[in-house]
Amino acid sequence: MSGINIKGFKGNKNWYKGNLHSHTTVSDGKLEPKEAVELYKENGYSFMCLSEHDIYTDFRDELNSEGFILLPGIECSSVLYDENYERKKIHHLHGILGTSEMQEKAKDNLFKHMETLDHPPFEGAKTAQDIADLMAKKGCISTYNHPLWSRVDQEDFINTKGIFALEIYNHGTVLESNTGYDTTHWDTMLRQGNRVFAFASDDNHNEDFLPDSFGGWIMVNAESLDHDNIVNALIEGNYYSSSGPEIYDFGIKDGVAYVECSPVNHVHFMSGNAINGGFSYWGEPKEDSLTRAEFKLRGNETYIRIECVDKYGKKAWSNPIFMDDFEI
Repeated sequence: MSGINIKGFKGNKNWYKGNLHSHTTVSDGKLEPKEAVELYKENGYSFMCLSEHDIYTDFRDELNSEGFILLPGIECSSVLYDENYERKKIHHLHGILGTSEMQEKAKDNLFKHMETLDHPPFEGAKTAQDIADLMAKKGCISTYNHPLWSRVDQEDFINTKGIFALEIYNHGTVLESNTGYDTTHWDTMLRQGNRVFAFASDDNHNEDFLPDSFGGWIMVNAESLDHDNIVNALIEGNYYSSSGPEIYDFGIKDGVAYVECSPVNHVHFMSGNAINGGFSYWGEPKEDSLTRAEFKLRGNETYIRIECVDKYGKKAWSNPIFMDDFEI
């Protein structure tokens, strides 16, 4: 174990800030697509996905510009209603257009701009899997979104195959009803052996009463700002998620997990192994005094991931390092 050296980020590449979950007037958002793109570009973002409800959009020809690209996509729904036709549970899965190679190998026709998708009946885990499978057939990668807000039971989604990431921070639902944080289900999935990354997003609708932009994002480490490089980085987990702090580097050196970050108050090393696995490293009370933390691994970890938390409670999340990828 002492000789293990693993870099969390793959290669010395460029950083690109993005929002994978957003809505415009195409579905239930307030801003026009062009307005949303201009707003995010002005605020330092390099890419976003206009993930409209059950409507696939591809505004690349119209709205891509120097220093900013759109990822075509759709947010697919399946709703379980009660006897009063109130929503009881809902599946929300993203489909984001995959790489050129994935598009060429797609087993079904690719989505067309403004193509709509009917809601399939809600049948728990079966429906989540059906949607993920459909996205793959259409050359897309998938995420599972805001499970706490959706009121789903864990058996409805945690074993869904083919999703690359779980939405663990959704800024809109944090502000709306405090249902946007969810790392518990993420660790449950990881501890069961599911290899899934995480992402933070806005899920912005830009209503006047709810300032839901610029609260959750991902920082992607990629060679260049183009569709294939960004999507490949997502698939590889070569990014981190944040609601505030920055992660500059993380990994394992000589059997010691480490992270270098912007000043934070404390750092959590989360792991998959026995009870009492992992470690929390605390700085000075009420101060952001930490820029590095370390944790000597015990040798029985199945994965290690890191959370950096500032004095205001804002967090940055690394993706997991899966230990079975490496000889120990």
